[in-house]
Amino acid sequence: MSRRSHRDAAPTHNETASDGRPGTDVAVTRLLWLAGLWLGSRLVAGLLVAPFVDPGAPLSAGSLVVSQIPFWGVTVGGLWWMARREGERLSGFVRWGFAPQDLGVGLVAGFGLHWGVNLLYRVLENAGVSGDPSASARELVNASPGVLGKVVLVVMVAGGAPVVEEMYYRGVAQRTAMQLAEGTSAKSGLRHRWGAVAGLVAVAAFFALSHIATGADLIQLPGLTLVGVVLGGLVWRSGRLGPSIVAHGVFNLCSLLVLWGVSSPLLAG
Repeated sequence: MSRRSHRDAAPTHNETASDGRPGTDVAVTRLLWLAGLWLGSRLVAGLLVAPFVDPGAPLSAGSLVVSQIPFWGVTVGGLWWMARREGERLSGFVRWGFAPQDLGVGLVAGFGLHWGVNLLYRVLENAGVSGDPSASARELVNASPGVLGKVVLVVMVAGGAPVVEEMYYRGVAQRTAMQLAEGTSAKSGLRHRWGAVAGLVAVAAFFALSHIATGADLIQLPGLTLVGVVLGGLVWRSGRLGPSIVAHGVFNLCSLLVLWGVSSPLLAG
């Protein structure tokens, strides 16, 4: 056997490669568990909060807390169980990690996304595409007045949501989709690179679709897909969630500040 074959040999369908990539069967099984977790977390959270939240009432900071905490708990608990099932710690399974440079990279990427998404919707508007991508967020902000409402929104929207969503979408779902798209190709091959890109974009689109609650929200798809692609690229390049969590939080915070009427050159994108 050649010297190269030990390092670059691709995994079979049922084996794990020496570089940690699972075989196809392992990745497919994980993807199925992820799909079940996505559905199950929403079902369980919905059943738990049904007695406390009026489905016909506008979403407020209070109802956001009541609805999201159970959802996040089930999601993180499910990821923990999946990690244990594969013999890993949760932190390694979701690629948790921060480095000193992640703060700077995340800040730049977060503000860049804010400007980039605004530019994208200017282009779409000039092309005749109508709709308000901020309608749902504006409704939430308007239903959460006062200092307490603002604090709750910052904690939930710019803190909790980026952490849990990045763990699920970029930490596990993206990695699994990329592994499936790569197939059993060696890491140095062209198929590996294009497969990784395909998996990244697929999960970015899934991330965007997961945020759509009504037909009016469909206008959000282009912007959220762009956000998912950039956040996915950060994790792909760094191998950890640190940069994407910071960028996600900064992007969400910028959206809140704009809706609150905060004026700043950094928000003028």
